[in-house]
Amino acid sequence: MQKNKSIIKIFLSSAVTLVVLASVFGGTITIYSDYREFLSESTIIENKYVEQQKSLIKNEVEKTVDYVTFMKSLLEHRVQSEVKNRVYEAYAIAEHLYRTETGMPVAEVEDLVREALRPIRFSNGRGYFFAVSLDGIEKLFADRPEIEGRNMLATRDKEGKLVIQDMIGIAKEKGEGFYEYLWTKPFHGERVYPKIAYVKLFEPFNWLIGTGEYLDDMEQDIQQEVLERIAKIRFGQDGYIFVVDFHGMTLMNDTQRELIGVNIWDMTDPNGVKVIQEERKAAEKPDGDFIRYVWNKPTQSKPVQKISFIKGYKNWGWMIGAGVYLDDVQNLIAQEKEILKRKAVKQISYILLSMLLSIFLMVLIARFLTKKIEKEFNVFTNFFEKASSQAETIGVSELRFQEFQRLAHSANTMVEKQKEADVMRQQAESEKENIEMKLRQAQKMEAIGTLAGGIAHDFNNILSVILGYAEMAKEEVKPDTELSEYIDEIFTAGNRAKNLVQQILTFSRQTKVERIIMQPQPLIREALKMLRSSIPTTIEMQHDIAEDCGTIKADPTQFYQILMNICTNAFHAMEQSGGILRITLKVAELIPAELRDEASPEKTFIELSISDTGHGIGPDIIDKIFDPFFTTKEQGKGTGMGLSIAYGIIRNYGGTITVDSQLHKGTTFHIYIPRSKEDAAPEQLAYKDIPTGKERILLVDDEELLAGMGKRMLERLGYHVTVKLHSFEALELFYKQPDQFDVVITDQTMPGMTGVELARRMLLIRADIPIILCTGFSSLVDEEVAKQKGIREFALKPLTKEQIARLIRKVLHSD
Repeated sequence: MQKNKSIIKIFLSSAVTLVVLASVFGGTITIYSDYREFLSESTIIENKYVEQQKSLIKNEVEKTVDYVTFMKSLLEHRVQSEVKNRVYEAYAIAEHLYRTETGMPVAEVEDLVREALRPIRFSNGRGYFFAVSLDGIEKLFADRPEIEGRNMLATRDKEGKLVIQDMIGIAKEKGEGFYEYLWTKPFHGERVYPKIAYVKLFEPFNWLIGTGEYLDDMEQDIQQEVLERIAKIRFGQDGYIFVVDFHGMTLMNDTQRELIGVNIWDMTDPNGVKVIQEERKAAEKPDGDFIRYVWNKPTQSKPVQKISFIKGYKNWGWMIGAGVYLDDVQNLIAQEKEILKRKAVKQISYILLSMLLSIFLMVLIARFLTKKIEKEFNVFTNFFEKASSQAETIGVSELRFQEFQRLAHSANTMVEKQKEADVMRQQAESEKENIEMKLRQAQKMEAIGTLAGGIAHDFNNILSVILGYAEMAKEEVKPDTELSEYIDEIFTAGNRAKNLVQQILTFSRQTKVERIIMQPQPLIREALKMLRSSIPTTIEMQHDIAEDCGTIKADPTQFYQILMNICTNAFHAMEQSGGILRITLKVAELIPAELRDEASPEKTFIELSISDTGHGIGPDIIDKIFDPFFTTKEQGKGTGMGLSIAYGIIRNYGGTITVDSQLHKGTTFHIYIPRSKEDAAPEQLAYKDIPTGKERILLVDDEELLAGMGKRMLERLGYHVTVKLHSFEALELFYKQPDQFDVVITDQTMPGMTGVELARRMLLIRADIPIILCTGFSSLVDEEVAKQKGIREFALKPLTKEQIARLIRKVLHSD
């Protein structure tokens, strides 16, 4: 036999268990979340550190290469500057001796000058002075004194240049100047080297004094200067620049100077990577490259993973590089891991302490509550034990807990609520039927809207063909002829059909609301035309429309909707027996009580009355006719929303609707709308001239008749027109020849791809193509949506020749 369980004990044990599980689960989630975050952050830290360091070393190497390139560019300039300054020094010595020894014979002064210049050496012992008379006699040659006194006019360098004659020519023509030739070096025997000399004429002796410098010697000096500068470069924590030549010789490594001058071409790291050969591969690339290897860290003297950036300087055969050791980021991650570990230990301690405190508090609270709950359970036990024989209620005031109080109320009213439940069930069934009826009406209205949109699209396409060909036919016939009159009648009928389609759309509520200053008379007349074409002739239509009522501020579509709703109700009231439908418009003389507080000499109203001679409205329902979904018509005759919508619109305009009705005599609705102080906007004047053009147009429409008519109309305007009946064919043609068209005109509703989608794809191919979207009707796109998609213009069919002509010029001029 199953053992009975105590709710009190279950409550107490469950509370303790819940605290433990919540603490363990919450702590585990927190620690796991922190660990996952640590793993993610450690990867991010490592990647970020490596990328930052790679960027740093690459930047340092490229700055160094730029510096080397700059110093190399100074070679010739430094040589020229050096030799010129030295010659000026020698000239100053000669000039000084000549001026100070004025009483000495010239030959002796020449000897003084010669011996003063002979021992002078510069440029690390390479540089010396020479002097030649203008007749070619060598007066001074410090490097080779044995040839002094010889005539040197026939002296040539290895290229065959007459060196002395050329220098004498410079001295005679310019007084001084530079000269490039090949010559011997001190201590290098007879071998010649490229040299730049500077000579200057010393007129007192008719000497030219000069000196020269060897380009390769100066280049070596610059290279050494550059290497010494590179040795001092430091960046980051352990960053430095190293230089190795293309053959593996270490030229500079300031942190490991023992490698300088050592060829390490075959050196490998612990992983077998031939480091210098990998550097050579990177240096061969125009922009340099990164390499990975293991290298001894200077501060630790142990192999560490390293990334270096190497870039070659081919003019000197150098490989310039810098690297970063990757153990730094591992140290950062290890520190973060230790922090996380300490944090986890601390969190576990907090969780355990919180769990113990929570358990202790939960036991105290649970014991207190169980005593209270047990007492109130006893009240219900006594109630149910007596319920079978006594109708005794529970004393709600004796209970402490709201839950038990609510349960007591439920128990006390159980019998009474049973009866009410039966009544409510019946009401619910009735309400369900009412809701189903309203749903059917709403679905019906949605279907009407969908049907109206479809009718509008197809009718407007058909009307486009009729009106388009009629317009072109009109151009071909002589005015004031019988055929011209026939075509005019086609225009009239077509435009009436166009207006009828617009009225259908208005009736199906598929137009936007925009209140404007308007005269009501034209819309009333349009409504009368619409009604006359749709109601039987057994109903006579009368009207009395005053022309001097002024203007109102209203939305034409809504105003038209009000007229049609109320007039349709009147038609239904007379459908079986016939009768008279009468519409009158005048300035209101008597104002309904609800508008009297608003009326004043400055604020007056128009009164629009619509009456019928139908069966009338009974006094028991006349107060409900403006309620939403209220209708007395059989299913299929109405939605119950017409009068409700009309009332809401008129109240929004600041007016009202009243109704007078007698059974079996008829009903009259009086509509009051405030008059406006403004005049209606004048109609825009039509353009006289239709613009033409010679541009290329791609016309896309799946209706062959409409496409053919459009092509002829556009060609009459002077355009070159290409027609496509399928949107995919049009897209394929445009993809192949996007620059062959100046304008694209496309229909919206086409099989396979809509006009909006076609426009989107064309704009991806050519963003500046002007596109005009035409449609008979579309519930998916309007002018605002089209402009958002990048379409220049949006137009509703049918379009006249003038309208399409001006749209084309407009989109072309908008560029």
